[in-house]
Amino acid sequence: MNLLAIKKISEEKGITLKSIAERICMSTANLHKCFKGNRIEAGDLEKIAQILEVPISCFFDEPQTMIPKAMKSCQGCKDKEKIIKALETNIRLLEDKVGYLEDKLEDAGIQTKRAS
Repeated sequence: MNLLAIKKISEEKGITLKSIAERICMSTANLHKCFKGNRIEAGDLEKIAQILEVPISCFFDEPQTMIPKAMKSCQGCKDKEKIIKALETNIRLLEDKVGYLEDKLEDAGIQTKRAS
């Protein structure tokens, strides 16, 4: 997890860390402690992602691939079976991505809905 991405994105969007801390009902000092320890509760991370209007995955180091090769290979296809197969592959890849991110959250000590 890379909580320093919050600082970078907030600066780019002109949103202060103090404002973020207030909106998630946390002191600015506690938010800085989260950055220093690279630990934060999943709920707070979700709120920050909403405030910054970015996907939560922006706070993780693993590069994102939102259009997997299966979909790229099918662009312009008219064969419905091939399109369906590519979509099914896309779904499996995205499910794997969700699992990966949930594992990263758990490794970082952040409780997820899956673990509840």
